[in-house]
Amino acid sequence: MNSREVDGSPAEKRTGSSYAASLQALWYPAATSTGISLEEVGSSRRPEAPISAREISEALDDARKSTARVYNITHLPRSNMNVCVLGCQGSTGEDPKKVAAKINEFAKSHPELKPDLIILLGDNFYPDGVFNPVDPRFESQFHGIYGNPELTEICSVPCVVVLGNHDGGRDTETQLKSWVPGHNYLLGTNPHSNDEAELQQVAHSMLRHPSDPLREEKKSRLFQQDVIDYRHLPKHLMPHFYHSWVFNKFQVFALNSNTYAKDFLELMRLFAFDKEIDPSTNQAAWLEQAYAQAATNKRATLFTMHHPLFSVGKRVYSSGWDAKHYLNPGEITLLNRILQIPPRSSDFKERLKQAFLEPLDLKNLDTNANYNAMLAKIIYDFQGLQPSMISTAHDHSIYVYNNAADETSGPKVCQIVAGGGGSNELQHRLYFGKQKNLGCFMREHGFAILSCDTTKPELFNINVVTTRGYHLQFTSRDSKPVRMETKDERVAELRGIVLQACGNYVDFLHEKQTETDGGFFNKMPPLTSIYKMLNYNRTHTQHDVDCMHEMMNFFNQFTPSEYGDTIIFLHSLMENLQNKDSDHSLYLVINTKLQMRYGKSIDQLHEEVLRTALEAHHH
Repeated sequence: MNSREVDGSPAEKRTGSSYAASLQALWYPAATSTGISLEEVGSSRRPEAPISAREISEALDDARKSTARVYNITHLPRSNMNVCVLGCQGSTGEDPKKVAAKINEFAKSHPELKPDLIILLGDNFYPDGVFNPVDPRFESQFHGIYGNPELTEICSVPCVVVLGNHDGGRDTETQLKSWVPGHNYLLGTNPHSNDEAELQQVAHSMLRHPSDPLREEKKSRLFQQDVIDYRHLPKHLMPHFYHSWVFNKFQVFALNSNTYAKDFLELMRLFAFDKEIDPSTNQAAWLEQAYAQAATNKRATLFTMHHPLFSVGKRVYSSGWDAKHYLNPGEITLLNRILQIPPRSSDFKERLKQAFLEPLDLKNLDTNANYNAMLAKIIYDFQGLQPSMISTAHDHSIYVYNNAADETSGPKVCQIVAGGGGSNELQHRLYFGKQKNLGCFMREHGFAILSCDTTKPELFNINVVTTRGYHLQFTSRDSKPVRMETKDERVAELRGIVLQACGNYVDFLHEKQTETDGGFFNKMPPLTSIYKMLNYNRTHTQHDVDCMHEMMNFFNQFTPSEYGDTIIFLHSLMENLQNKDSDHSLYLVINTKLQMRYGKSIDQLHEEVLRTALEAHHH
């Protein structure tokens, strides 16, 4: 038996409605008020004894007393470490289970890539977090999925858990303070405040669970240690709102991006007025200190957080900005002021102090901003942090962005967005700039596995896998997919033609999205000007954009397909395109290039392949 596996609980062998009712009331107190039965909870493991009210109270106290730590993990299973990342997985339904099953299946077929650590990148419980540390959703949406004993390859793998905006109801409560008059609160269903809602997940890590390797150990004592044996790690790892884990020369930072901008603003205030800075109570200060220590020890670093620092989704444009969910208008206005100061200027501190002293005009406050861009500017430009890799979610899609080989793009960003962990609603790509640095985009459910040698992590290997079967490979060196060379020159040539056509189409879309401030795919024409109404997009659809990315992902897979299969697949996708006749349509762009090279359209190439296959069958 694996050292991390546990025997089935005696509670599983008992029957009787009275026992089930008492277990439900004590281990799952929220279930009595929500009407959720134990069968619906779907737990595969139950404790020998119910969790008492005293234990719950102690867990909450331990969570409130917790501080951010850097944990050194010993006795690793191997020197080559695989970290599976996924986020936005906190939905009910089958999609999160399908993703977990796919991770397990992939680990079986690729044992060299079996995860040693799983990182959940936030939005663990939609719509606005859990209500208490033993909320039944911990079983139905965490332990019952990632600890499901039927998933033999991953059920005992520890999970580092990161907070997302939905875990604190930050999408449903606009944070407006009393000194900003004339605004109303829009409250969510969670009775807790943002921080208190998030605290429930920290407290859950403090509670004993049947899956714990150390059954008698008080969890808070475990998390007060600086050195922990890998074999003793519990399944659910959230010992604080933010935390860090060291594996030899590789260090993972689990950050709370919900509050990071607010923490940075407070850090700047303390610095400007020469106040004492306590890294144990300020995340931005703690990260600077912990990152500096990692750099001194020459460790490779992985920042994990919910919000991407580079996005291709709806939040790039003003219509999708969401800083208002994390900062009030006064804070947004003040932070915008500060971010305009050159961080390396000789008079930075004086200008920073002046930014705080200058009164706010309450009638002209900034009510919103691009939160992702704010975080990027804070971390890269102002704090000067340069992680080896970043993994995030928030956008309900999967994409790899890497500008390491781009000499003109400023800070080096190697970022894997893995927001396809199981959300009910997948999101479209809406930003089409910087295409040369985008390795892939997938509007699909799936995950990524990041691999490195923890003794000498000079290069990361990245495997992106979807539930539909796509498998793409990258390295941290650049954004180019790693592919097995094909001996069939026809496939290589066709790949070049189609990818070039897709690149031309992306350039066209980027121009149009820029002209319309991200509104090119809006369903209603803009009424702001006659010009925009006359040039309104009536033909290009997001469906066709999805088809384009599927073509690119097909041709960029590690293992190429045969020529005949490639033509058949390409033909099926082009037949599925909704826009075939208008100028700049993807269908027209690809067919034009095929005609120029082969003197044949995709339909003619398809007929030729079918005819050849039929003749071969007859012979």
